[in-house]
Amino acid sequence: MDMLNPFCGIDRDPRGVVRLTICNAGSLNILGSAVIDLPRAFLTVAREVHGGTFSPRVESFGLKSGVIRYESNPALDGTVPATVKKRLKAAADSIVARDSVAP
Repeated sequence: MDMLNPFCGIDRDPRGVVRLTICNAGSLNILGSAVIDLPRAFLTVAREVHGGTFSPRVESFGLKSGVIRYESNPALDGTVPATVKKRLKAAADSIVARDSVAP
């Protein structure tokens, strides 16, 4: 893992999917991570280029595209109440329904 600072690192799997993780955070319990699937982002743009529909622009990807997703920490997943998991899913579904992207 490449450390950005003493508390945060970036890990990349063999497919190129990047995970930003908070680590070495002392007593903090990290419930999950934002995962960025860079290969999916590149493929999305490559399909536009290949199809002749690409136009140069700043691209933002959000939950709806699948490029950004939340993954819970499996080590702590059992400690999260079902009501909280339901609220997380409802929030994600709401964001996808509005087609929102993070700034």
